[in-house]
Amino acid sequence: MGTFDHERRAASRLRLQIPVFIRGTDAYGQEFMELQKTFNISSIGALIVSSHPVPLEALLYVTVPVPSGPQWPGSEGNPTLRARVKRSGMLEGFHLLAVQFIRSLEDMELSVRQEMLAQ
Repeated sequence: MGTFDHERRAASRLRLQIPVFIRGTDAYGQEFMELQKTFNISSIGALIVSSHPVPLEALLYVTVPVPSGPQWPGSEGNPTLRARVKRSGMLEGFHLLAVQFIRSLEDMELSVRQEMLAQ
């Protein structure tokens, strides 16, 4: 495990604690889904707390619960991002998962805009 601070970043991080549902398979092969939070987030990834140990390179589905009202254009329900676990560590009995989104938020925004223009 490496340190999570003072590293060169490809994208700026925002120190936001956003509630997220994470779904995946833990290090024991058990599927799980839990409501947790981010410690920080950027357009290409996030640092998420979890009660499950998750192996490196595991695929997770990260869903941001949004209040009722207008939905993410082109989707039904809450936006779900696919992410790979790139690093992990421990903090006060919880697992910290550094994940990289498979498709950046910027790429997703561009796709949504193109879809809206095509309509």
